[in-house]
Formats: sequence, C-alpha cells, structure tokens
Amino acid sequence: MENARAHALLSVAGLAAALAAATATESSNRASSKTSMALTSATRLLASYCIELAESGGADKECVASTVRSALAIRSATDLLTLTAAAATGTY
Repeated sequence: MENARAHALLSVAGLAAALAAATATESSNRASSKTSMALTSATRLLASYCIELAESGGADKECVASTVRSALAIRSATDLLTLTAAAATGTY
C-alpha cells in the first residue's frame, strides 16, 4: 500500500511539473498578461508542493527527479493527457 501511495503521489507531481512547464512556455510565447504571470506562478507553486509531498510520501528522490525531468520534456497535448490519466488513476 505504501508503494502504491508513493507512485500515486509521484504521478501527480509529474503532472504538476508538466503543467508548470507548459504554462511557463505558453506565457513566454505571448505578451505576458497579469493572468498569465499569475497562472505561471501558481502552477510552479503547485508543482513544488506536489514534489515535496511525493518525497515525504515515500517516493525516492532520484525517482522524483527523473519524473520531473520527463515531465519537463512534454511536447504534446497527448503526452499531457497521458500524464493526466496516470495521475487520475494513481498509476506511474
């Protein structure tokens, strides 16, 4: 059960990191509005919190780092949807 919880937390952390990266990319591609900047800041905070939660929930630090690196490499909507489905089902 502990391992499943760590994997679920890791999935959510990966999704949060991918969202933060995508939001930052979108924000830099457009004229930065206050809403864009706020969204970028909020998703970064959320990702940071989720990463800390995954580590405190038993996920190995190297595994967390690998998940975040992979999440930052997301390039398509399909990849993002895959991460969303994994997080929703608690799989990794």
